[in-house]
Amino acid sequence: MCGAIFDFLFKKGKKYIVTEVKKMNGQVVQIAMAPKNGKNIKYLPGQFIRVGFNGSVAKPFSLISLPGEKEIVISVKALGDFTTKLQDLHVGALAGVQGPFGKFLFKNFVGKNQIWIAGGIGIMPFLSMSKFLVQDSGSEYKIVLFYCANTKDEAVYIDDLLEYSKQSPNLNVIPFFCDKDGFLSAKEIEETAGDLNGREILMCGPPPMLAALRKQLKEIGVSDRFIHGEEF
Repeated sequence: MCGAIFDFLFKKGKKYIVTEVKKMNGQVVQIAMAPKNGKNIKYLPGQFIRVGFNGSVAKPFSLISLPGEKEIVISVKALGDFTTKLQDLHVGALAGVQGPFGKFLFKNFVGKNQIWIAGGIGIMPFLSMSKFLVQDSGSEYKIVLFYCANTKDEAVYIDDLLEYSKQSPNLNVIPFFCDKDGFLSAKEIEETAGDLNGREILMCGPPPMLAALRKQLKEIGVSDRFIHGEEF
């Protein structure tokens, strides 16, 4: 019965064709897809889709491409059986796409002076939002992005983000690697980004990391209503 339901969901999704499979490192693969009928889905920077390949169960992945581009792009880290198999996905594979979904969007929050905190694979929703800031040269938003990873090698998009930071005066990217910097703390966020009073803080990453930072931020006086988390 479950298989029939998943097959139905796959068939109901918009049909896409895999156009590129790019291995970023030993664990992360970037997958580009073009709509089979020539009409792309409409989405906003930071949203995610559910994707199934060749009839598989649809799983959620953040879009790292920008709205208006001809292809949609996701990035997948090998964390289980399904995502590990996608490391060997081939160009030409059929994809069923559902969505977009999600309200974890920087423009959904009132304050324009924001801090973004990404842990590991949690960088994905921030990638398209960072790209958008580069395009939106007249933006009133001021963003400080902390990109946390265990090592620099695991931070597969750090060079892209540092380049976006050079191109946009509204984006400041701060790399933070656990092997040499330890774990990011609320105190270090405040010391680096300045006064946190009234600033929207968007966090995406592993649940333990988000829980620890939320607790620390509240302890230094940040109101819970300014802390927004999305778990990976």
